[in-house]
Amino acid sequence: MIKFLYKLFRLEYEEPYCRTCEYLKMLVEIERREKSELLKRLVDPPVKEESTPIPQNLNPIGSSKQSWQTFKSQLERADYLKAQNERENKIAALEAELNVTNG
Repeated sequence: MIKFLYKLFRLEYEEPYCRTCEYLKMLVEIERREKSELLKRLVDPPVKEESTPIPQNLNPIGSSKQSWQTFKSQLERADYLKAQNERENKIAALEAELNVTNG
């Protein structure tokens, strides 16, 4: 009604400032921009870069359903062999130092 009176008397009508309205206008503008960008991507999708070639010498991954006991025994065996190797190396070094031969 007020707008009509302003038009009737040829006065300029200014809408009151509303923070909520400005915020909503800004949100609508952001949504429109995002929608426009999505439409551009759908209509004209970006060109994919060359994919990396897949190596041909792939080994299948073993089953991970190994029991803890089996895994533990493998670790213990590896530690035992490592300790035995170190012990033999120390003995060989001492024999070399003392000029002792096996036999």
